[in-house]
Amino acid sequence: METEIAIDCGISSKRITSWLDEELGLPRTHLDATPDSFAWLYSADASQCRIMVEALEPRQLGAIKLERTFLTARGGKRAVDALQKQFTLRFASAGG
Repeated sequence: METEIAIDCGISSKRITSWLDEELGLPRTHLDATPDSFAWLYSADASQCRIMVEALEPRQLGAIKLERTFLTARGGKRAVDALQKQFTLRFASAGG
């Protein structure tokens, strides 16, 4: 069964892509001919999903500028659920 998650978060796209590339070691695939248009492939429990990361305009709160990134994962439910759990543990928990 296919499913999708969309996360608009206050984490820099560089930090997320570093996590996908270096910590998880996920393979990239190009989406089209544009050099910066790519996705990562994530597998878990014999299920696979594709992850896309888009840097958004920073959010300004007074003198504070917050990074924003939009992450989308689409594919098999088990892979999407596993990725969401890993993302939450890495970035949304007290230790992330």
